[in-house]
Amino acid sequence: MADPRSFALSADDRAVLEAADKFARKEFVPLSRRMDDEEWWPPDIFQKIGAAGFMGATVPAEHGGAGM
Repeated sequence: MADPRSFALSADDRAVLEAADKFARKEFVPLSRRMDDEEWWPPDIFQKIGAAGFMGATVPAEHGGAGM
């Protein structure tokens, strides 16, 4: 277990960060100009975020979250 006073990421934390970065690059980067210019969000993006496991990531699995 990492020292809670440390700002270093654990291997699990790095894996989540890398997965989120990959997801964002695939889903958001191609649309970022429109999202910024029009203050627009893709209508299906929250379903995709949830399907990828990023919604509720901090909620324990026993309560319906991803448990990360």
